[in-house]
Amino acid sequence: MRRLHSMAALSLAAALTATVTGQVLAGSPEFAYTPEKWSTLRDNKLEYDEIADLVHEYNPTVVNNQASYEQNREGDLGRSDGDIAASYRNSARQIYQQIEMMDPDSPTYDTTVLTLEQQAKALEASATSAEVGNFGMQTQNKQTEATIVASTKTLMITYHQLLLNLDLSKKNLDLLKSQYEAVQRKAAVGMATQMEVLNAKSAVENGEMSILTTEKQIRTTRQSMCLATGWAYNANPEIGQLPSVSKEDILAIDLEADKETAVKNNFTLSINRHRLNSTRVPESKETLEETIANNESQIRSSVTSNYQALLQAQADYEQAEAELVLAQKQADTAALNLSIGNLSQLEYQQQAYALEGARISVRLKEMAVLQAYETYKSGVAGLASAG
Repeated sequence: MRRLHSMAALSLAAALTATVTGQVLAGSPEFAYTPEKWSTLRDNKLEYDEIADLVHEYNPTVVNNQASYEQNREGDLGRSDGDIAASYRNSARQIYQQIEMMDPDSPTYDTTVLTLEQQAKALEASATSAEVGNFGMQTQNKQTEATIVASTKTLMITYHQLLLNLDLSKKNLDLLKSQYEAVQRKAAVGMATQMEVLNAKSAVENGEMSILTTEKQIRTTRQSMCLATGWAYNANPEIGQLPSVSKEDILAIDLEADKETAVKNNFTLSINRHRLNSTRVPESKETLEETIANNESQIRSSVTSNYQALLQAQADYEQAEAELVLAQKQADTAALNLSIGNLSQLEYQQQAYALEGARISVRLKEMAVLQAYETYKSGVAGLASAG
């Protein structure tokens, strides 16, 4: 049962000012989704394809940002962002004019000028901020939400990768213990040194420590996922499986079209374009035009790099599949040799471990493809680096 969702609404409502009292702070109104959709979002299972909706409805940062935006929008008095910025700059100019009219021989001239200049610079900073205005604030909120969604998806991928690594570490520990026991038997008959025994024992201890470290990472990753999607950090929701990305999905990508879509959707670029349209200062316009041109170039470059990383991840996955085929053949040969007495049980165990490692490597590489695919898609959707 997800208890934090309703509790979060109450605690956030108490923390925020009265202007937003009565909003559904921890989620949208009931009519936003079908009853069936709400049921899946409110159950005790965290599914990969629900992450975006869960973050939107229950993430504390997202909820607070939206509340702040509503407050700010109510206080703009209907003026445009450009008008507000112009008002700040006009006040700054008046202060500079006041400074020009002051008597330089006055004993308080230096300290007064310093104070007035600080006030003028603060007003200019407020003007720059106003150029972004409500549109910029809303866009920044969307960017923050998209970033949280992307990072939460990464957390789930990492969580499943850690589970696989834990499984492999446990199998490795079994092998290390068998090797340690074998070295002890050899040492008992004078066929191994005490140093070899100590090294084998140290390997077992390192294996045990590796398991403890991975288990801690799993707990931490799980807690971060829970907090990002509305559960308490110590909740115990069922974690769903990951989707897979097919080679056909990758082949269907139109890189050139996606680069232009990324430019259109980019959050940082949208804010800079809005500032360009809002500013009344020629020098600021010139600077922003240069910034925007650089943004567009960097976004296209970022999407291209993400695409190349995706292709490399797919190639790595295919290579891992080929290595698994080879490992399976070697394991089959080892099983045959074991059955006819040409291979020891320990040697067979080593080969079996190598096969399991190859199997897990394929699954890890498959998850790496998913991560690269998500990075590419989120870049196209607005998160590509704009420099």
